[in-house]
Amino acid sequence: MTTAKLIGKWFHSFDSEGEIKWQGRILAKPDGMYLVQLYDWMIAPRDMAGWRFYDTAEEMREAWEKYKSDRGLNAWGGRARDHESQGREWLTSSK
Repeated sequence: MTTAKLIGKWFHSFDSEGEIKWQGRILAKPDGMYLVQLYDWMIAPRDMAGWRFYDTAEEMREAWEKYKSDRGLNAWGGRARDHESQGREWLTSSK
């Protein structure tokens, strides 16, 4: 199936035991990565206790950039090799 045919499609992903893990929709493919919208099952308010909410997408992006910067992470959220010591310093100083 070509990329253009995947955009707009709905999907389920499955774990190794065949159980549904994720459900969602493919929205676009910017910069070679798929942009997907994931849907979750019903969530009780108590399960949302650790969530942060933002009024705009820009606010959320700014929070993500600060989160990555504070932890020495790369653009995709993985540990940046040249910032590993900075990440360790942040983790030990924040306890």
